Amino acid sequence: MEYWEYKADGGLILQTDPCHRYKNRSRCTKPSIPVFQYSIIPPPLAAGSRHSRLALTWPRGPGFLRPNKLQGGDRRSIGRVDEVVDQVLRSVSLFKVLVKGLQVDDPLIRMRSADAVEKITRVKPDLLNSHKKVIIRLAGQSDQQEVRWHMAQILPRLSLTPGERQTIVDTLYVYLNDKSKIVVTFALQALADLAAADKQLQPDVMRLLQEFIETGSPAIKNRGRKLLAKLKASPPI
Repeated sequence: MEYWEYKADGGLILQTDPCHRYKNRSRCTKPSIPVFQYSIIPPPLAAGSRHSRLALTWPRGPGFLRPNKLQGGDRRSIGRVDEVVDQVLRSVSLFKVLVKGLQVDDPLIRMRSADAVEKITRVKPDLLNSHKKVIIRLAGQSDQQEVRWHMAQILPRLSLTPGERQTIVDTLYVYLNDKSKIVVTFALQALADLAAADKQLQPDVMRLLQEFIETGSPAIKNRGRKLLAKLKASPPI
């Protein structure tokens, strides 16, 4: 039995409990699977539903992620992202919720949504297809370093037209000027990944990698050497 309960902060949370009070408790047995809490999805809104009245108090728009498993703590913590990743992999229709999370005002939700999207699309990159335009736009607009380094990992997984590829390359070149060395490193990796699949990009990306090998920090120099060697060894396209 699934049912909605109010939380202390006024939010809602969906509980799954086969022994809920609406059933005959005498016929209930201890569940053999864990009870999951789906706190990043809104309540049912179907007309006539006994829960439809709850929709009147649920925030609309991107803010409907609140309260959820992606809030709390600070930027040094990923919160409960791994729980969210597991949940979305079980129910991929929730992926769009994370894309909305990339657009909220709360920087913690943005960074953790980006983290979750990156981890999910390692396994299911096809989930990005219907959100491609939004992802490309947000990658170009974001100046938050945690979002940028996840976007740099995500962007090469998109199926791109030549125009979209050029837009992404321009965005990644902007990332190379970020003060975060993590952003710079992932941007170089993304450019190398794109160049491996696009012969026209290879000369420029190879020159770029050589520049960073000569002028970058020790970590970036090391990454640049590995990326350049791999790119040179890649078979002709």
